[in-house]
Amino acid sequence: MKRKILITLIISGLLIGFAAVWALRQNAELKQKSGVYVGVFREGAPLNINHIKKFEEQAGAKPAMIMWYQDWQQNFPRQAAQNVIDYNAVPQIVWEPWYWSDHSKVQLEDIIAGKWDDYIRTWAQEIRTFKHPVFLRVAHEFNIEGYPWGIVNNEKDPK
Repeated sequence: MKRKILITLIISGLLIGFAAVWALRQNAELKQKSGVYVGVFREGAPLNINHIKKFEEQAGAKPAMIMWYQDWQQNFPRQAAQNVIDYNAVPQIVWEPWYWSDHSKVQLEDIIAGKWDDYIRTWAQEIRTFKHPVFLRVAHEFNIEGYPWGIVNNEKDPK
């Protein structure tokens, strides 16, 4: 069980590192800039990229990364990710291991036991065939009690 977790963490780290390097090498606009990059989350984006264009207009800065949330009831959002790439930014998907309609559907112990491996592999294959960098932020904010994947909800002491 611990080996699966370790392998998952290593693969996730490698994918994130690869995506960052690839994005910076492929994106000429980003290559020429130095300093701080702007990322944004706006409800309704990136399916409606006009939300991001409005943000750019208001903030006076074009985001280098666009973030949104997906639950585990959905397939890889190819069109949304393509909208971000077409906008010349990098997609960041916050991948929440639950169903928005049923928070008890996905259990951390089931993920660790391999019951969700086919679903995870399908996403990985879809991202690979997408052929663009994608930042995948899995089970975010695990320090918060409100999420079933949180350490306090899984017999772990955060101290």
